[in-house]
Amino acid sequence: MNASGRDCAGLEKEETGTILFGEKIFVDEMKLTIGQGGGRSLVRRHPGTALEDRYREPSFPDDKTTVMFAAGFTYGFHTQLIPIRQRTERERESGRDRLGMNSVQYCQEIYTPHFLPLYELLGGADNDIEMVEDNSRVHNSHYSRRYRVLQGVIRMPWASWSPDMKPIENMWSFFERRFREACKTARRGPYNREDIITLAQEVWEEMPWRRVYRFIDSMPRRNTTLIRRHRGHTKW
Repeated sequence: MNASGRDCAGLEKEETGTILFGEKIFVDEMKLTIGQGGGRSLVRRHPGTALEDRYREPSFPDDKTTVMFAAGFTYGFHTQLIPIRQRTERERESGRDRLGMNSVQYCQEIYTPHFLPLYELLGGADNDIEMVEDNSRVHNSHYSRRYRVLQGVIRMPWASWSPDMKPIENMWSFFERRFREACKTARRGPYNREDIITLAQEVWEEMPWRRVYRFIDSMPRRNTTLIRRHRGHTKW
């Protein structure tokens, strides 16, 4: 976790008047994918040749690599970029389990070592700090809700069909653009999971965080615009 922005964060909150939103920690997950597997291939052919043998050979393009990450930020502070471990076959809970992150992993491997220290650093429930998470199954499961209660964590209520206006979505988009730009240089080009994690964490630490923290400044305008447009499309 980065605590270098403590002084500037307080100044920015006072100047912008977004103290309410500065007392919330926005957390979320995202994925980065390298490669072109799993999609349709564009094949150019002459009319009437679709059934020729050369076009009937099956192809299975699957050279993509995907890594899931988690992170959180608020005014003046951000966590590390956390690579989410791929669960193993021994951890499969049912035949429908795709071995993605589950609630136990989220709480024990993400929340406890990363989100909880940031929450406590900012004063936690004593300072009315709220965690802002969407209603994904992992965030909203009975296990996760009970975990937050036991840890004394206040979670901001999140409506079931609420438009996703969290500034962390803008942060993810900003981060991914910078990551894609870094991938274009051969010296830093990632080729496997380990490469993706290394490059992503380098890009994360080089982010212009003062600019990112200011995404929170737009929260009052986001809410006002959303109400005026009756929960319709906004530029955010």
